[in-house]
Amino acid sequence: MIWPNFLKKSVFMLAKNNHPLSAYVVFDGETELSFLKGLKAGFRHCFLILEFETCWVSLDPLSCFCEVQHFDKAQIQDLPLWLKYQGYQIAQAPINRSDLKIRPFDYWSCVSFIKRVLGIQKWWVITPWQLKKYIYRCTKI
Repeated sequence: MIWPNFLKKSVFMLAKNNHPLSAYVVFDGETELSFLKGLKAGFRHCFLILEFETCWVSLDPLSCFCEVQHFDKAQIQDLPLWLKYQGYQIAQAPINRSDLKIRPFDYWSCVSFIKRVLGIQKWWVITPWQLKKYIYRCTKI
């Protein structure tokens, strides 16, 4: 595919030089899917917030699509704190780029999406509750 020059510079320079400063996993207890009601209360869904120098990016993997939202830091300085005040549980998560193994086929879920973005290779992390426990275990070291 041939990319226009203006697109090449903006998209590829952003991808190359603009890594997230930090990542936060946001846990939610609300769900509209009946089969998720059996999961631990407060941990039925999760989504990701990435902090960049000038903005926040929210990646919310839903059952039929992934919702991506952009928040300017001039308008909201601390998005994780604001979400915490809204009743969500927040965990700051490390981003692993050192283990570059090909991940095996995985089903689509909020947890599998977040694991791919963060570089988590643990097959046994399946539910949002397990993801929270894994993140806390990793950040305590």
